[in-house]
Amino acid sequence: MARAAQPSFKSTPDIRGKAETMKNTLLNFSTILTAYTYIRIFSITGPLSTYLQSKSMDLITAKNLVDGALEHLKKVSRNMEWIKLSAESFVIWAYTELDL
Repeated sequence: MARAAQPSFKSTPDIRGKAETMKNTLLNFSTILTAYTYIRIFSITGPLSTYLQSKSMDLITAKNLVDGALEHLKKVSRNMEWIKLSAESFVIWAYTELDL
């Protein structure tokens, strides 16, 4: 993956510049933090969404699942340390793996 962004005799300065800009944008800490936040949110709401779209949905179970997801999201919003640590770990990995 990192090899595509590195200069080669086939790439033009314009392509290298665009690749460098894209790489820097993707490795921006706020972008990574946002991505990990969405991953966390979707890990909670994804199963709920699947259940709510099922044909065999039961309203009582649905309400309980919605309430549970809401409580879980509230807990996550009060403790963002896990997401911050995950993002920091990814940045370290990416810079090491991509030789940045």
